[in-house]
Amino acid sequence: MRVATEERAGTGTALLRRGNAGFTASANGLPAPTVQWQVSTNNGVTFSDIPGADTTTLALTDLQVTNSGEYRLEASNAFGSTNSTAATLIVQPVSAEPQPQIAGDVIVDLQSQDLSANNGTWPNRSVSPNTVGDFFSLSTTSSTLNVTNLIYNFQPIEVLAVDGVGGNAVQSTLDAPTEILGNSPFSAEAWIFATITDTTASDVLAYGLEGGAAAPADERAMGYVNEPYGAFTGDFGSSDTAWSPAPTTGVWHYLAWTYNGTNVNVYQDGELNGSGTLALAGDVAGRRILDAGCGSGRTMVDLRRYGDVVGIELSATMLFNYPTIVALAEHLAKKVLPQTESDSDIDVLGDSDGSVLSELFDSVESAPAGSERGL
Repeated sequence: MRVATEERAGTGTALLRRGNAGFTASANGLPAPTVQWQVSTNNGVTFSDIPGADTTTLALTDLQVTNSGEYRLEASNAFGSTNSTAATLIVQPVSAEPQPQIAGDVIVDLQSQDLSANNGTWPNRSVSPNTVGDFFSLSTTSSTLNVTNLIYNFQPIEVLAVDGVGGNAVQSTLDAPTEILGNSPFSAEAWIFATITDTTASDVLAYGLEGGAAAPADERAMGYVNEPYGAFTGDFGSSDTAWSPAPTTGVWHYLAWTYNGTNVNVYQDGELNGSGTLALAGDVAGRRILDAGCGSGRTMVDLRRYGDVVGIELSATMLFNYPTIVALAEHLAKKVLPQTESDSDIDVLGDSDGSVLSELFDSVESAPAGSERGL
């Protein structure tokens, strides 16, 4: 008995969701065999019958990503059974070929075909008056970009390989324009191929002033890791936003981030994946510190550094016990000032220039480790 399988003319093994695919096969034997199409979704380890697929032609319509797998025809008669060679079908999400909708300025436009391992610059195709210019390698060990090839849609493409904490990343030498700072709306998108998502931080894009508790501040960071702040974070509002679920490793993902002045939305492969509402309103002195940006994962860690400045231990729970700037300032003043000082002394010192409390405010609010970053 002989069984042969081939793809139907006009179809391929890599197709977009909502499309159609088909396979044909031939089976010969005496007595004439019965046939059954089977599919495997675990790389050929096991196969299961496809209900109703008992002819030599298999037609698949309205494809979904879950239709991806290996397909084969099993032929059986009284003398036994045999299988055709499996054919692989990969169904890409619709966003595998996104059609960007652009409104406003395109400040950064970095494309794969412009990458080269022979230089240290990634040209920015933006023609906006507010462009931030080309991007340059941050590597301290190489003057050229860390460019490699990855397969996408069965074709090799050039990619920027960022291995480690920023060592192979790129950065503009210009500051981010004012139109995407403060509380201004923005959107960003990127293709990523993650090798790890179970880590504390890994940004795809970041810009603005990093550090501090001004409201609203400038920093915005967009990432892909599996953390409460893994999709979006920043030093303004209750900005931490998580992926649900986080992008998987070892495959391409199309990620997008939008902010309209109130809401953050994050998209994965063309579908809404997570969202959050920023708390920006209210008096700065009386508002919750966690709503002023100090609730992000990385700024919570900064508390220890601030404590070293004034010689006291600061813990994350302090922000819950003393949630406003005023309450926290009073608590810290009592910890820093000598026990013999009276409440009136504390009030005087709090209002005087050069006091311990003023220096403490300066150290916490100015974020001395922060810097104005470009995109």
